[in-house]
Amino acid sequence: MKYQLQIPPERKHALTEELIKTLEEKFAVKIDVQEDGVEIEGEGIDAFQAQNVLRAVALGFAPEDALLLLNEDYTMEVIEIPGDEKRRRQIKARLIGTRGIVRKNIERYTSCRISIFDKTVSIIGPVDKVPIAKNALEMIITGKEHATVYKYLESLRRRGVLE
Repeated sequence: MKYQLQIPPERKHALTEELIKTLEEKFAVKIDVQEDGVEIEGEGIDAFQAQNVLRAVALGFAPEDALLLLNEDYTMEVIEIPGDEKRRRQIKARLIGTRGIVRKNIERYTSCRISIFDKTVSIIGPVDKVPIAKNALEMIITGKEHATVYKYLESLRRRGVLE
């Protein structure tokens, strides 16, 4: 079975030979990097998992972060950033924060990796932590103050939900 996946031109550089080789060996698939994306040839769940890792790269994750999805305890969630181009830029700025501090803090609290790329914000992390990171990011997207988000995360840490 063949699967097609579009890769934005600005993310093509992340499709390293090492990444492709790792996925081909791990999942017994054939990956063909093409002009406008990749073609994955393989069977069942293996091809799907390889496609999932490549989708993470297309969404802005570094290959080493995308490979976290090889762990069955990890998952990926994608959130569309709403609004027109101007509003999305404002929301992305709030999600990233000065010198990346907001994104880094959410990553630190939740043990997740976050990518903000194009019209999406994506999360890779432990299955039980991704919903928490998603909730924190959605709070920022809907306009909640950063302090409110940090209080939410800190309350979960105090209750032992987060390390």
